[in-house]
Amino acid sequence: MDLKVRFTIKGEENESNFFLVKKDNDFSLFSIKYKNFIGLLYENGLFKLKEATPFNETGSVIEERLLGLSEMYLESVSQGDDGAFEYNEKDDNLISYEYGPDDIYIENKPFSLRQIVDLIDDNDIDLSPNFQRNFVWDRTRQSRLIESILLGLPLPSIYFSQYDDGTLTVVDGLQRLNTIRSFFKNELVLSNLEYLTECNGKNYKQLNEVLSPLRLRKFGQTQLICFVIDHRSPNRLKFDLFRRLNTGGKPLNNQEIRNCLSKPLLQKALYDMSHSDSFIEATGGSLKDTRMEAQEAVLRFIYFKEQYKENNPIGEYNGNMDDTLDEFIDVLNKKDDFSEVITSYENAMKSAYYLFGKYCFRKIMSPNAKRPPINKLLMLCISVLLSEFNHEDVKNIYHKDELIEPLTELLNSDSIMFEVLTWSTNAKYNISKAMTTLRDILLKKLFLK
Repeated sequence: MDLKVRFTIKGEENESNFFLVKKDNDFSLFSIKYKNFIGLLYENGLFKLKEATPFNETGSVIEERLLGLSEMYLESVSQGDDGAFEYNEKDDNLISYEYGPDDIYIENKPFSLRQIVDLIDDNDIDLSPNFQRNFVWDRTRQSRLIESILLGLPLPSIYFSQYDDGTLTVVDGLQRLNTIRSFFKNELVLSNLEYLTECNGKNYKQLNEVLSPLRLRKFGQTQLICFVIDHRSPNRLKFDLFRRLNTGGKPLNNQEIRNCLSKPLLQKALYDMSHSDSFIEATGGSLKDTRMEAQEAVLRFIYFKEQYKENNPIGEYNGNMDDTLDEFIDVLNKKDDFSEVITSYENAMKSAYYLFGKYCFRKIMSPNAKRPPINKLLMLCISVLLSEFNHEDVKNIYHKDELIEPLTELLNSDSIMFEVLTWSTNAKYNISKAMTTLRDILLKKLFLK
C-alpha cells in the first residue's frame, strides 16, 4: 500500500498527503503538491523529522502521526513489501489521479425493498456472497435494521457502481442489502427487538401473525435512497468513493475493495488460483487469505505476466502498485475467460515447489537457518518467469530442489539483489532488477533452452 501521512505546511490552511519515500537508503516525506522532500530519521523502528518542523501541527501530534507511519511501515516490511517509493526524478511515479465534476456521473435511483430483492435475484445487483468479505453482522444487528424499517426510521443511502453491461455492484451498503434479502427469503429470524417485541422469533412469512397487512405492505414498499455511479465515471472515482464511504466494522484493505468492484468471473478466478492445491503446497500454506493477501499476490502475477517482455520485464508499470492494480481490475472485468492464465499459474506453482521445495518464494540465507516468511517480490518474479514454461519441461531440465543452494549463494554474494528483495519492493527498478537477475542467473538453463 501507499504509506502516507497528512500534515499542514506552515502558512497553509489545509492538510496535504506526504508519501514515505526511500532514496539511496535515506527516508523522507514527499509531497506531490509541493514537490519537496522532508528528511526523516529512522531509528529503533521509529520515524522522526531530521530538521526543524515545517508543519503547523504540534510536536506531540507530529510524533503520534509518525508513530502510526512507523507501525504501517514495519507491517509492510514484515510482508516483504515496505510500501516506500523508490523515487526517480526521470520517472515521476507519484502521479496524482484527478478528475473534475464534469467527469462524474452519479444518478439518484430510489428502489423499494421488494425491487431491491428482485434485482438481486435477477443478478442485476451483484452481492457475490461467496467472494465478498465475510458477512459479519450478528443476528441482533440484522434484526434491529429490520425493526428500524418497520418503525419507518430513515436508512443511510446505498451506493452502487455500474458495470458497462448495466449490472450493479455494491460500494456501500452490502451488510444492509444482505440483511434485507435474507429477511425476505425467510432466512432471518428476528431477535432482541427493542420496540416490536411481538415480532421476536418470527421470520418474514410469520409477521402476518402479529402485524397488520397495511404495515407489511408499507414494509415492502419502503424506499431506499440509492446512488449509482454510472459506468462512464472514472474508474478512480469508484475506488475513492469506496474508501470514503465503506462503513463496515473494520475498514476494507485495498484488495478487499478491488474484490468488491470485480465481476464474479474475476472473483472466482482469483479465489480458485489462490486456494488451489499447488498454491498451498508452494506457499506452505503460510500466505493467508483472511484479508485477501493471497488473492492480491495472484492479481500481481496476472498483471506482470501480461506486462512481461524479454527486453522490458515490467512493461508499462509506473511504480505505484496500488493504483496500478486498481486500474487493472477494470481491464480484467472486460475479460470472459481466465483459463489460460489459470493454467500458466498452476504450472508456475508446481515448478516453483519442484525447484525450491519448502524454501519456495523465501529469501534464504542458509538452508540450516529458520525458514523465513514468503517474500512477495521473490514470489512475483519467480511465478512470472516460470509461467513461461510447461511444468514437464522444467522437470526435464532441473532436478528436484536443485535451485535451493543457488538461490542461497545468489543472495549471499549479490548485495544489490538482497537489497532489491528487502527494500522498496514495489519500485520499478527493484522489480525489473529482480526479474532480470533471477532470469539470467538463477533460471538461465530454462531461458537458454
